[in-house]
Amino acid sequence: MRALLALIAVTAVWGLTFVQVKDAVALYPLFAFLAVRFAIASLALAPPTPVVTNPRGQMMIGRQPSGYDANLRWNASPGAAAYRVYWREAWTTDWQHSQAVGEVTEFMLPKLSIDNYVFGVAALGPGGHESLVSAYVPPPRRDPVVKLR
Repeated sequence: MRALLALIAVTAVWGLTFVQVKDAVALYPLFAFLAVRFAIASLALAPPTPVVTNPRGQMMIGRQPSGYDANLRWNASPGAAAYRVYWREAWTTDWQHSQAVGEVTEFMLPKLSIDNYVFGVAALGPGGHESLVSAYVPPPRRDPVVKLR
């Protein structure tokens, strides 16, 4: 019964969007509109982004076992079939390397110093849809409040 109701709801939404799509295509270039629409659909089908911090807000990254290795840990994402680890040099803005690591929640990259690289992890769904990358970047420091008399 739930499946039938879900199918009816999807059919109703699909049918009601034709007017909006017609108006949107009149205002925006077709390929840009489709690119945005498919990007939104892809993100909607992807599993949630993995959490790379512990309950206290500290990043789960270390230098084990040699002191020069990058040991990454993250919390499992519901619906994830596998994970992909990303890394880049600290002074660059785009991910330079990636590696699919399977259905694990810990991975070690040997001989990559956590001081020279930025790391991230994304969840992969069963259909191949990928979540956004969750980067191992510390949150901004909060400046203490200074009261002057």
